[in-house]
Amino acid sequence: MLMELCEGKPSKLIELAMKDLALCEKTPGLQVNMYVWLSNSVNTPTVCKVCLAGAVMYQSLGIRPRSGREMMPMHCDTAEKPLESLNYFRNGRLADAFHAFGIEHPSGLPRRIAVTDYHENADLFRRDMQALVKTLADAGV
Repeated sequence: MLMELCEGKPSKLIELAMKDLALCEKTPGLQVNMYVWLSNSVNTPTVCKVCLAGAVMYQSLGIRPRSGREMMPMHCDTAEKPLESLNYFRNGRLADAFHAFGIEHPSGLPRRIAVTDYHENADLFRRDMQALVKTLADAGV
């Protein structure tokens, strides 16, 4: 399902993830935390934390965490690898991201790029991710 939503392209996956992240930022009871996939704590069951991939799990895939249990890509069957790739892309680790996504690293693209940490500056993170989408789309992936 996820590969169909992103047409098998990392650029489309990141676009989807950024839209889902924006929805999560506006949704009461959701909190962006890039260090947690998709989780709510036993101590705070009304607050759900999501990372970039967790936003896709929550919004596009409709996955909800169980109390006190972190939901991870391995809980998502065929979506596991694309979700893992998002974690690498948001950290600028392109070589690892392409490997996780299951495609060859396009020639001409660097192995790593700088991406501002979401928690340091969310606006710059969004800018960097949009620039990455353009770079990937221009490379045909």
